[in-house]
Amino acid sequence: MDKSVLMSLQPGWGVKVCNQIGERNGQPLYEKRIEVRKSVPKLKRPFKVYIYITMPKRHFTISGFGRASNEYLWLADGKVKMSDGFEFWGNGEKYECLNGKVIGEFMCRGIMDGGSSLLPKESCLTIEEILDYAKGKRVYGWRIADLKIYDKPKELSEFKRWNRTEENSPCAHTKWLFPDCKDCKECNLTRPPQSWCYVEELKGETI
Repeated sequence: MDKSVLMSLQPGWGVKVCNQIGERNGQPLYEKRIEVRKSVPKLKRPFKVYIYITMPKRHFTISGFGRASNEYLWLADGKVKMSDGFEFWGNGEKYECLNGKVIGEFMCRGIMDGGSSLLPKESCLTIEEILDYAKGKRVYGWRIADLKIYDKPKELSEFKRWNRTEENSPCAHTKWLFPDCKDCKECNLTRPPQSWCYVEELKGETI
């Protein structure tokens, strides 16, 4: 199976990554085209990146309806939007919550190395925000291309953490017990990464 990357994004950034603002050379042009991170994968480019949307951190109470949050992300009519969900419900639209799920994928076709030179407009960050995030250390801009938003989001259980010592070899901690690694609980992806991690998609398999 191919080695790829799973990246965690907060809901607000997920909206900007998915927000089409026009076209360029006949291809969709999205609001956020560079993702700034403090590290990069050791993979040959281009490489595939799966987008995981984190759970909300802030909640508020709606009288009679319980707890809700303005950090929830929803998919309705093929569009990704930040909302409490009642908007879609009121309009009778079909919608699905995207928090805690893998909502799509893109190809990273290039890495920019630098601080304030990481094109603030394309990263949706100001120079000050980039420098504050970097805190004097090197940061990298992952170029987002060929974005694909799934009609049906994927669960974390559909991915497996890549934990191989070398290509096509079983993971080191289970190589005597589970040669094919299918039953290796330590490799099953049950929690999202804080930033990103190497993964493989379990096509046609379940954990």
